[in-house]
Amino acid sequence: MPDAANEVTTGEKNTPWLKIQVLSMAAGLSYMGSSLTAFSVVLRDKDSVGPGGISILLLAMLLPNILMAPVSGQIADRFPSRTVMPLALISMSLSSLSIALIPESWWAPFALFITATFGAMVGAASSATVGFVSKPEDMTRVAGIQTTYVSLGSLLGPAAGGVLVGTTGFFWPFVIDSVSFLILAIVFLSTGLNRPSMHHVIGEKPRALDGFRFIFKHRLLRSIMVILIVMILALGAISVGEVFLVVDELGADAITFGIIGALFAGGSLVGAIALQALKLKESRQVPGLLIAMSLAVTSFALLGLAQSILVVAIVYFLAGVGNAGINVFAIGQIQRAATEAVRGRIMAAVQGSLTAGNVTSLGMGGILIGAFGVRPVFVTAGVVALIALAILGPQMLRAARQK
Repeated sequence: MPDAANEVTTGEKNTPWLKIQVLSMAAGLSYMGSSLTAFSVVLRDKDSVGPGGISILLLAMLLPNILMAPVSGQIADRFPSRTVMPLALISMSLSSLSIALIPESWWAPFALFITATFGAMVGAASSATVGFVSKPEDMTRVAGIQTTYVSLGSLLGPAAGGVLVGTTGFFWPFVIDSVSFLILAIVFLSTGLNRPSMHHVIGEKPRALDGFRFIFKHRLLRSIMVILIVMILALGAISVGEVFLVVDELGADAITFGIIGALFAGGSLVGAIALQALKLKESRQVPGLLIAMSLAVTSFALLGLAQSILVVAIVYFLAGVGNAGINVFAIGQIQRAATEAVRGRIMAAVQGSLTAGNVTSLGMGGILIGAFGVRPVFVTAGVVALIALAILGPQMLRAARQK
């Protein structure tokens, strides 16, 4: 049996820019729907479930990325993406719709868990497909395009959520999210993009953990992953506490809270567009990643000291700009280095590893915020992240020079 990965890497291929643009637009719409759901369910249930309950909601959205990482990656490599993605997206649509039909707070974590479980499959299959059809040297630009539309969707989500919740209640955000998954499925099929199942060399047995092994044997990718995980461990508590800081301590209403969330996505959008225009050479991309990490960490370190909504807004925008650089440069480096036969498992391993750090931080965040309050936890998290970046950043630069 021929090795599909070798066929791809030895043949000529041209990056289908228009199809990637269209697919990224649909993905951005889906992210808008998901942002609507996340925004609405947190705002709806925060008073009844408290910080610990918010942690549970966020964990329900994140845990499947860890639990499903080996499985979703293997599914992405074993089955054609035109089979995996539509079926998973339809399941996500039904799960999101159920939150609108079952408004009790006890159901939300289960529905979010189901949605995220199928979302892990979509993420692995989609990333593998884009990497399959794109030239390696185009991957940073491709990541920039994807980040642009995802950021735009995330920008519109909280803003639209604030308006919808403020005017119509908590029903329509979940319905819109449900429809957005169906639209993404239709668009994906319409583009004709597909990554076939990957055949391996005779005698080679594909393993679910091959993606993790690849990352941690690659000096640069291992360095990038370690520093990202440490940052997430330090800063993940912000996701739990932001609603209490902005709404409870600073007195923002639902619409203002939505705008604050939109500013982070707005910064990501501006950053992604700027990076596409700059077109940094490959030799400058890892230093660019370190600068982006520094901007994001410094911005969030200031969040716990903010005494006004205006300061919070500025901090979130700057953090969004840094986040764009992290997404573009980190994903570009990983996609460029990935081996085709295990690309699905590599991208699933990336998501699973980062989510593991996020889950750990969220779990501790709810406990720490409940015990010590929002501001002390935010300031401590920011300082820890800055120290970690100062220690680990030079190691990442050395790995880039030696690759």
